[in-house]
Amino acid sequence: MGKIAADVVLLPSPEIIDVALQLNRQLLEATSSGFALNRSDCLPHISLAMGFLEEIEIPVLAKILQDIALPLGPISLPVSGIEVVGASGQEVSIISFERTAPVRSLHEIVTNRAAAYLSSEGTQETFFDPDHVRAASVNYVTRYREGASFERFFPHLTLGLGALDTKWLFPRTWVGAHLALCQLGNYCTCRKILFQTELRRRI
Repeated sequence: MGKIAADVVLLPSPEIIDVALQLNRQLLEATSSGFALNRSDCLPHISLAMGFLEEIEIPVLAKILQDIALPLGPISLPVSGIEVVGASGQEVSIISFERTAPVRSLHEIVTNRAAAYLSSEGTQETFFDPDHVRAASVNYVTRYREGASFERFFPHLTLGLGALDTKWLFPRTWVGAHLALCQLGNYCTCRKILFQTELRRRI
């Protein structure tokens, strides 16, 4: 067994996934490039922690995530807005969320509890469909803890390549309904769900 490029994520509630898929389709129609989000093997998500995970450790990390999720209910994610950011010379549209105490706390707990299992050393071969993975995706995972964790944590959902009309109307509060562990693909898409658990406690 080897390593995989892994991401611990919040998956939105089903009605919110519908909105993300609509926005992604709008981008694909305008640019004819990028990736098509869907409900099975390219899921809309909010990343909490990334790294390279030994496959033999998947059940261990899954148990840790189950324990983290057990006392939690769905997490509200107030939307800051649609933003267009630059990534490796390309425009990428994202939905950014307020870094509220609940989502910040979840990120920090997951990052700390998973630190022993998510390393910064990995290659293109650890990704889903590795022949189509760009070096920029590998570099992003390699640098995630240093560049996107703790005070640098930036909760967002990547919608696709290109600039989306920022006047698009959508729900102003999204909901994180599941905690999941996935294998990453190109553009750090969530390609293969390895474990997921519902945030079901009602608070």
